[in-house]
Amino acid sequence: MVLYFAAIGLREDEIKRIAMIIVFVAPFSVWAFLTHSEIAKLETIGVIISLGGEGLAYNSYIPYLTFPVIASFFLLTTGGARVFKILYALIASHLSLYILFSTSRQSFLFVIIAAVFFLFSFRGHWRFKMARMFLGITTLSWIIFIQFGSGFEISDKFSDRYSSVSGMAKTPRLENIQEGFELLEFHDYLTGAGLSSVVVSGPHNDYVRWVQRIGLIGMIIGFAPFVIGFRKALTLTRAYRNSPVLVFIWLAITFTLYHSLFGYPREDAFQSLYCFLGLAIWLGFCKTYHGNKFVNGTKQRIIHQVM
Repeated sequence: MVLYFAAIGLREDEIKRIAMIIVFVAPFSVWAFLTHSEIAKLETIGVIISLGGEGLAYNSYIPYLTFPVIASFFLLTTGGARVFKILYALIASHLSLYILFSTSRQSFLFVIIAAVFFLFSFRGHWRFKMARMFLGITTLSWIIFIQFGSGFEISDKFSDRYSSVSGMAKTPRLENIQEGFELLEFHDYLTGAGLSSVVVSGPHNDYVRWVQRIGLIGMIIGFAPFVIGFRKALTLTRAYRNSPVLVFIWLAITFTLYHSLFGYPREDAFQSLYCFLGLAIWLGFCKTYHGNKFVNGTKQRIIHQVM
C-alpha cells in the first residue's frame, strides 16, 4: 500500500475520499466488535459506561478509533453537503465518547491533542470556525451521554482514572519500560536479543520492544520513515496555515509515533493498516505535489523546501 501510493501519488480530493471511507466504516466496526464480543446491544449501549473498559480492548482496538476521529475533524473543515457534515459530527461525537468511557487515557489524550492542533493550525476566521466546530462536537457528545447514559452507573475505574491528575498519570508503563531495558546485556543495545526475545506483551512500548529485538540502530531505521514524514509534514503545516489536508496528514503520521509509546500499533491487527496509511498518504501527497502547483506559488515553494 505504501509503495503503491508513493508511486502513483494522491490528490487532495482522493485523500478526502479515503478519509470518508475511514469515517463511515468506523461505526460499523464498533458495532461488529461489541456484538461479536457480546458486550452490548443497541438497547443497552449505555452499559459501556459501567464497564470501565472491561472487554473493550482499550490497548489495541480503541487506539484505532482515534484515526476515524481525526479523519472526521478533517472532513468537517472541508467543503461538502450539510448532511454529510452532520454525519461527521455525529460519528466524531460517538467515537470520542466511546474512547473516553473505554478508559483508554492515551487514546482520549490523542483526540484532545488532535483537536488542539487543528485549532491552532488555523488563523483568522478559520480559527473561530474550528472553535465553533469543537464546541458543537462537545455539546453533541454531552447530549448523547445524557440520552444513552441515563440509568447506568459510571464505573469506579473511570472515576479513578479521570477524576484527578494523579489518576490520569498513574500507570505501570514506566516500570515496564525499565524492566525491559534491564533484561538487555550491553551488546544487546546494538544487536538486540533476537526477534523471539519478546513475543507476547512486554514493555507496552514499540520503541523499547524493537530495541530489545534488533537493537537501537535497527529501531531507529524502522521508525525513520515516520519520523522524517512527521518532521517534514509539520514544517509544511506550520509554514502554510489554514490547510486542513496538511493538518490531517501530520496527525495521520503522528498516529503511529504516538501510539507506539503505549503499545505495538504496527503489529496490531486493528491498528496496523492505519499506521502505514498515514505514511502512504504523505508519500502519495509528495508524489503528486512535488514540482506541481498546489494552490499558489507560495505553497509550491514551501513544498519544494520540505521534499
